[in-house]
Amino acid sequence: MNAMPHQDHETDQAPRLRFATVAGPARDGFLAATGEGLRLTQRAAACLLAPEAGDRVLLAESAEGPCYILAVLERASQDPGTVGLAEGLTLTDGRGALRLDEDGVRIESGTRLALDAPEMTLAAENASITAKRLTLTGEILKTAFSAATRVLGALEESVGRLRQRIGRSWRAVEDSETAHVGRMRVTVEKSLRLESRDALIRADEDVRVDAAKIHLG
Repeated sequence: MNAMPHQDHETDQAPRLRFATVAGPARDGFLAATGEGLRLTQRAAACLLAPEAGDRVLLAESAEGPCYILAVLERASQDPGTVGLAEGLTLTDGRGALRLDEDGVRIESGTRLALDAPEMTLAAENASITAKRLTLTGEILKTAFSAATRVLGALEESVGRLRQRIGRSWRAVEDSETAHVGRMRVTVEKSLRLESRDALIRADEDVRVDAAKIHLG
């Protein structure tokens, strides 16, 4: 009868679970206070909530090898906790993902992304929006910039009432410009000068020119 080969089950032994209190951070992890004194522990990858001093935690320890903090059971502080991993964190359902790492925060969605809040604030040194079709809908729009540049292939606007105050205006139209208005009034405080190669003024009824002096030719 052949003898069964000897197997060392030291590494397969179940870890010992025990409660402890976090004493504070250490160079290579955390110091946890147990009934036997302080124990150097490491935060397990499954422990997403970052341990803090005074927290009640669950430890997993073995005779040989590191001791891990499996979970934070009770928090000592009433301040907001920290969830995540030092290497970054990705939350996904297979269709989209939320990624947090040293490069920033990235939200990916396979279908739709919605943000809904009574008030929203976006502050950034540089911001960019790229969309095939962009729609802005609201009741009041206010914009304030020291400088602005628009490059458009075509522009169509429909405005119920337009009022503009401009310090200085300069416009160049390369081809032609057509204005169709019901009534127009132009008031110039100082001087008005019109120059063209050919000029035509046409009225179906009256043309009136009123001035102290009129020079023709």
